[in-house]
Amino acid sequence: MLSSPLDPRWYGPQMPDLTRDLGPGTVTISGEGAVAAVAHPTRAHSMLLEEDPAAPEAAMHDPSRRWGKGFVVTDRAARRFDQPASLSWSDDGVDLVHDLGDLELSIGRRVADAWTESYQLRNVASYRVTIGSVAVSTPWRDVYGSSRESLRRAVHAHLWTGGADAWVWAVPMDGSGPGLGLTLTEGELWAYSVESRDTETGSNVRGHLYLHVTDHARASHAMGGQPQIRLDPGATYRWSWRLDWYDSLAAFHATRQPLLDADVLTAQVGESITLRLAPGATTSTPQPVVGSTAGIQHVVASAAGGGPGSACCSTRRCGSWSSSGRSAATTTSPSDSARCSAHSRRG
Repeated sequence: MLSSPLDPRWYGPQMPDLTRDLGPGTVTISGEGAVAAVAHPTRAHSMLLEEDPAAPEAAMHDPSRRWGKGFVVTDRAARRFDQPASLSWSDDGVDLVHDLGDLELSIGRRVADAWTESYQLRNVASYRVTIGSVAVSTPWRDVYGSSRESLRRAVHAHLWTGGADAWVWAVPMDGSGPGLGLTLTEGELWAYSVESRDTETGSNVRGHLYLHVTDHARASHAMGGQPQIRLDPGATYRWSWRLDWYDSLAAFHATRQPLLDADVLTAQVGESITLRLAPGATTSTPQPVVGSTAGIQHVVASAAGGGPGSACCSTRRCGSWSSSGRSAATTTSPSDSARCSAHSRRG
């Protein structure tokens, strides 16, 4: 059994790391194609968990959980993607292919004016495959050692997996900028999960944070409900994101515009919910939304040009709202729970 992901019998000859400028910071892609470090522009420390025996995360972080690795659960098997079956390097990044049995995962990773990544799952089997969970590791260094070290070298990571309107904001623990913002540009993210947080690491290490296209297989009810992805032979599912530095969370959010927005997502039966549409967005659902019975109503919005503008979102539980497409307005009877949250789905 090959115990180390860096064992040459596992990977073969290692390529040297590729370090590329990302604005005033840098991104280091390891020789096996995953991201090993992201240097902050002014502090020089990595925004990601460190592979240092002296670091607080030493007990739980290793190369097998670097950025861009992860796992897939289908109706037939579960597999991690760690070792790529093939790599193709370019001046600004790498293309990887992972053999996952019935599925083939292709990853494109580029660092130029921005850091962009695309992921595509393809069904290479002769039968339909139902995907119940897909997760990509994004190991932000959200750790708590000493107060001094936390303020100097750790980050706060904020994740919103709102379907098509998903984003992540990672900022130095002391709140100073710039921060690193991730915006989903294609596909959907419906959940996130935490791995490696246990009795040994305790609460001083947040754990490995995984972004999920879906987590239906493990928690179908999570975050308002998780979809399943069904791929017929030869069919594909693709998602992409973009990362860059921003001076503040407000500056990051200024680059995003959900198709739908709302201040209130739940109402008593017979009351109304007013949705705000982005400029150029349309919906066939009469506004405001009114429910005559308790339940969920889905509102589909679209906009010319596609992209994040032509998305859909479904609301299942309530609280914060951030969506770019189909929303579900929820009406409740007095005895029903009034908690809800909004998610979006591209359509």
